[in-house]
Amino acid sequence: MPEVALESNIHRVVEEIAGHGNSDTAAIREPLDMQSEASGKAEAKSSPEEEVELKELKDLEKSVEKIANQLGELNKELTGIQQGFLAKDLQAEALCKRDRRVKATIEQFMKILEETDTPILPENFKDSRLKRKGLVKRVQAFLAECDTVGQTICQDTERLQSTNLALAK
Repeated sequence: MPEVALESNIHRVVEEIAGHGNSDTAAIREPLDMQSEASGKAEAKSSPEEEVELKELKDLEKSVEKIANQLGELNKELTGIQQGFLAKDLQAEALCKRDRRVKATIEQFMKILEETDTPILPENFKDSRLKRKGLVKRVQAFLAECDTVGQTICQDTERLQSTNLALAK
């Protein structure tokens, strides 16, 4: 908005100096008009086909968020188990269940990766390509987190088993 005020002030000053509205003052307005026109083109709608792709990607993003929330909950539960909020005799079973849930989560993320990779997007679908690239990176980051959680579960299970073996002897 300051540009509009500045432009109108300049226009008024030129009129006062010249004594009348000059057609040359249109040159002052021209850069602003060109800016507006350029931003209008940037905000132009994508093609209907690309809109469909963008909607599908948005739906996949929502799915990723839901799965990521499940992963966050799983991580909290694992932290609780590690901090001893569960009786020792129940920990092995709980870790086993968490391990299955991590594997199911990995499977869900892999399906989403497969769905994002399936459509072949034309070169001119730049928004869709960018959105898909960002989605793939997020899913890969969540998969890395799943791997970390899975490794932690395995380590805790091994630690628990070795403790149980030591107690049995």
